[in-house]
Amino acid sequence: MNRQDLASHLLQKASTDSAFRQVLLTNPRQAIAESTGLDLPPNVEVTILEESPTHLYFVLPPAGSEELSEADLGEVAGGVIEGGRGRILPYPLA
Repeated sequence: MNRQDLASHLLQKASTDSAFRQVLLTNPRQAIAESTGLDLPPNVEVTILEESPTHLYFVLPPAGSEELSEADLGEVAGGVIEGGRGRILPYPLA
């Protein structure tokens, strides 16, 4: 499972399962392990943030990193699930 697949899985499951969403927000390692079987290395930190209409988050690449290719950009692009149907759309800003 690559990063994009993991993100899609987490977004989909969190949009339909409120108990999973709570665990994902409070203990992301546990939620990932229980829902995918992935045991992330201890040196990998996982942070899950919940956006709201008045608070947006943007993830920057590491300082000094080169510009991302289109393929790399697809790996880190964010979005929201539309109506819990599993379709990822850009976050609506209006």
